[in-house]
Amino acid sequence: MFATRSMPSSFREWNQRWGAPRGFSGYPWPLRGTRFDVRKRGPFAYQTNNTTREFEYPWVYEQVTQRGTGLTVVDVGGSLAGMQFVLAKAGYRVINVDPGVKAGGLGWDIDLKLHRWLCRRLGADVEMISASLADSGLESATADVVVCVSALEHFSDADLETTASSLQRILKPDGLAVFTVDCFLDVTPFTDLARNDWGRNIAINDFLEQAGLQLESGDPNELHGFPEFRPAEVLKRLSELHVGQHYPCLAQCFTATPKHSLITNCTRDS
Repeated sequence: MFATRSMPSSFREWNQRWGAPRGFSGYPWPLRGTRFDVRKRGPFAYQTNNTTREFEYPWVYEQVTQRGTGLTVVDVGGSLAGMQFVLAKAGYRVINVDPGVKAGGLGWDIDLKLHRWLCRRLGADVEMISASLADSGLESATADVVVCVSALEHFSDADLETTASSLQRILKPDGLAVFTVDCFLDVTPFTDLARNDWGRNIAINDFLEQAGLQLESGDPNELHGFPEFRPAEVLKRLSELHVGQHYPCLAQCFTATPKHSLITNCTRDS
């Protein structure tokens, strides 16, 4: 599904509670400060975000919390974004796996000391692994849920491939993968430009196939790479969709589960 211009009231309330997506108003981006200052700024004040996150963040939180409590969540490419801290404060075991500037595609510098400092100030116990998912050292079937918020579109082809195979390994057989992926309106298939400063439009169906995942929720008509996706039809609907203000994109939101989970469920039912 695409993030829509009109949001559920529960999403707006969630954003007000947590100061998403850019921190509470009146508290600018500079990082260091007292414990009081950090709490006033909120967990989303420490990484710049496009406006589409107004929809993405509460949607992701809803998918995770509907899955249950006390789960292990692996946040792929979480950087300093606030979702990891919110989930940790909600009682989830959160592991943030992000290679930072070592990423094959577009990466951001992650100060591990700053991350630990934010965890202490926010009262959120998040484990940070500064590596790619392939090099993270996570054991097989570690994650009940994998969360990846607006990261895949920044990955190189090689990193997408290794992330897919690693995700297949670390996700439990009955696990859930929660994704949001930017759909850029200034690159192919909407223009002749192959990529922009932020990345390019990835074929989501190819990535899911590589990762051994099947679509659980999400509309193939609104997911780039699926045969049902029609760029011209998408452009006709822009007035109802949430178009990012920082750079022109739509937010593709979907969940997926391991393919073999259906076989397992059928076996159990029989």
